[in-house]
Amino acid sequence: MKKFNLNRFWQVFKRLMLVRSNTTLYTFLGLAAATFFILLGRTSPFTMKPMTNGELFFGILQAFEPITMCFSIGYFFFVSNIMSDLQRRQDRIGEIMLPATNLEKFVARILYVSIGYLVLCIAALVVGDVLQQIVSMVIHQGGRASLIGVILRNISHMEPSISWLFSLETMLVFNAFIVLGGVFFRKYAWIKSLIAGSVISSLLTGLLVAVAYYIDSQTDYEIYMPTGLGADIAGHVTLWAIAGLMYWLAYKIYARLQVINNRWFNV
Repeated sequence: MKKFNLNRFWQVFKRLMLVRSNTTLYTFLGLAAATFFILLGRTSPFTMKPMTNGELFFGILQAFEPITMCFSIGYFFFVSNIMSDLQRRQDRIGEIMLPATNLEKFVARILYVSIGYLVLCIAALVVGDVLQQIVSMVIHQGGRASLIGVILRNISHMEPSISWLFSLETMLVFNAFIVLGGVFFRKYAWIKSLIAGSVISSLLTGLLVAVAYYIDSQTDYEIYMPTGLGADIAGHVTLWAIAGLMYWLAYKIYARLQVINNRWFNV
């Protein structure tokens, strides 16, 4: 079993969905409930009078930011718990005994917490938005506004740009960091990953500021941000390299998964 086999991978992925079905269900219900109540709170639910679709539209727009924040927090928590079903010794034994390679099992977990969460967000957004529209039509005598409709209209008017690619690559780096934190820490991974990310970002920011200050005050060099195609390519390569390194480290730690707890790999 040295080669990546799609059939084995799919069997592992289906088993993972079954094992994590309760987590998936609770996450979906939580996201759907949050979407519903945030949207409902922006549509004047206690004003029992007719309202036009245009009046409700502006309230729906104000709900976009808190919903995005809620989904982002959920994303951090969901992805960082990539190993949450392997806390017991028997669970780890079952994982090791699966007829699949470590790479197949690891990729299945990454796709489950990443792509799976995206699917949950879309489903929760649709359900919460539909329920909000139903309640709004009852309260406001037919008046309603749809967040899904707003999003689809905005997407249809967007054009692909280089900033899109940078945004996707930044999200990939963020995903890789959370996966690495989830595999490394396992226990209370979300809060430990959050603390680690805060400490690392603070140290890097302080280091960059110190170096920039030293160069500016103690040397004759000038600091500037390079622009152009070469700078863009260097930025893309750097982001992919950082993400690849963190995924590789996470995979190596996962491959060292032991039945007996190891303090270094089971913090």
